[in-house]
Amino acid sequence: MTENKERWSGAEIVSAAEPLDAGDLATLASIRELHDLGDPVPPGLVDRLKFAVALDEVMTEVAELTRLPSTASAVRSDTELTRTRTVTFSAEALTAMVTVHRLDSGALRVDGWLAPARAMTVRLRMDSGERQVVTEASGRFSFDEVPDGFAQLIFAADGETVTVVTPLFEL
Repeated sequence: MTENKERWSGAEIVSAAEPLDAGDLATLASIRELHDLGDPVPPGLVDRLKFAVALDEVMTEVAELTRLPSTASAVRSDTELTRTRTVTFSAEALTAMVTVHRLDSGALRVDGWLAPARAMTVRLRMDSGERQVVTEASGRFSFDEVPDGFAQLIFAADGETVTVVTPLFEL
């Protein structure tokens, strides 16, 4: 052990927090070259990915949020005042009215109706994950036992190229 101490006693100790120097950059370049030789990116892959992302952006319509005042949807019961929040999302392709109310379990229930009424896949995207349902022929859909938080709805119909996405909203 004394030999190792003596051998390294003159060596410069460099912290990982130090800026990269020419030696570091040369090492990183060698590693990149090794990866490029062993597992190169297929020709045209980057361009195809950029095109796919751009195409998705063109085919997505963002719905506009309209919020009703909470007092407009308040319901008086014998025990307490229960608030039901109602929001409307409007886009060229559809309009969705969504109500959110608290269940006895403490979780939320999200009910929605689409106009024009038709069968669509509705995805509810949240921090805790994503849920998906298919609307009834009347355009009605619902999600039970939804946790509090922020969410986004995505509406898509089979065979249609336009997807409607709502802005992020608080449940």
